[in-house]
Amino acid sequence: MEAMLLWRRELALAAWAGAGLSRVAIAATPSADFEAQARALAARPFEPPDSELPEALRRLDYDGYRRLIFTGRAPRLGGFRVMPFHRGYLFPTRVEIALEQGGSFGAWRYDPADFQHAPPELPDIGFAGFRLLAELNAPGRWDEVVSFLGASYFRALGRGHAYGISARAVSVGLGGEAEEFPLFRAFRIRGGAEEARMEALLDGPSLAGAFRIVLRPGEATVTELHAVLFPRRRLDRLGLAAASSMFWFSGAWPGDPRPAVHDSDFLLFETASGERVLRKLHNPAAPRLTDIPLASPRGFGLLQRRRGASAFHDPEARYGDRPSLWAEPLGDWGEGTLRLFEMPARDEYHDNIALTWQPANPPGPGESFRAAWRFHWADDALPRPGLARITEVSREGDAMRLRFSGTSLNDAIPVTQLAEIIHFEAAPGEALLALRPRGAARAFLARDGRALSETWWEDPA
Repeated sequence: MEAMLLWRRELALAAWAGAGLSRVAIAATPSADFEAQARALAARPFEPPDSELPEALRRLDYDGYRRLIFTGRAPRLGGFRVMPFHRGYLFPTRVEIALEQGGSFGAWRYDPADFQHAPPELPDIGFAGFRLLAELNAPGRWDEVVSFLGASYFRALGRGHAYGISARAVSVGLGGEAEEFPLFRAFRIRGGAEEARMEALLDGPSLAGAFRIVLRPGEATVTELHAVLFPRRRLDRLGLAAASSMFWFSGAWPGDPRPAVHDSDFLLFETASGERVLRKLHNPAAPRLTDIPLASPRGFGLLQRRRGASAFHDPEARYGDRPSLWAEPLGDWGEGTLRLFEMPARDEYHDNIALTWQPANPPGPGESFRAAWRFHWADDALPRPGLARITEVSREGDAMRLRFSGTSLNDAIPVTQLAEIIHFEAAPGEALLALRPRGAARAFLARDGRALSETWWEDPA
């Protein structure tokens, strides 16, 4: 199932297949300055990276690619081990990788003997990406914590999680007819006892950039990104802290006995004033864009609030163990828009949900743009003490049923907008609210004029 999830991005990644050899020299070692390289790349037209491969690797199908298993010695970088992904199938692009060992960086060279079923006569074709392993779940047990494979996609795991939602370093034109997928061209990786640090070079038709990425594994794993971007043209739809996920159904689907199938079931965002707004994800009949004005966001993300094996009846897929992904901006991002893109889904094998934050004043050619944020790969968003969570949203006919979980809710009162209250009951740790929405309804719990809970938002198509 883990490998299957990698192929959801095939339409985006296949766009790079067949590109010729690049004439741009990319240096990952020994003293690479990725910011300087990115600035130089942005000053000239984009040239696709090396995607030329022998026919045997180009013709690989899904099962054939899965057989290219790394069996070589995984280098140890402090408290981490690193393992590469082979090039081929939907991942033809070469990514330069340098590792720090003994206080200096050295290029990681490809050896076909390190992979099962690799053609033995292959030259140094490099790698498609890599993953980092750590003792995440138990001492002495090396578990995958993060993987970088395809364009600028990456995924990470907190303790006890199974792979689901993906992040992107940057998005360009999300939801438009000409969306771009910039890619990582090179990495430098160093490991410490409790965190790994990576430098990455990004390139694409409309921009180049340099990233510093810090990985901190734990109960909730954190990936912290510091980006500097150099546009080749004005980026009207530049997106930061982008995420891609899957929502098929929750409740019932004809011919499928499972009660729900999704990697994420809610959008949550926190405004500059501290209001947290929750909206259920949809599997729409046609592509649907939702733009939410959101200045100086405190956070936003796609959550998997339906948790545990009993909620999905699918022990192999482990949907109840998929992480939520919460983006925490570092610094004031200013004016901008949160863009949610929902696409029709008829199965569980393709991402159909995308989210990103777009600045109102994106940079133009010759300018630079800096931003930083943390991704929290956890069961839920960063906690807000004293704020009750909406843990259930269900529909019964034309009525909605909301369940709030928190402390001291027995004297809470419901506050609604464009909704008729049908029933409300509250106890010290839980409250139930049934209402009938009349358009773009909102509801939350309050006491003495102060919000005690997240705000539920109905966003009818």
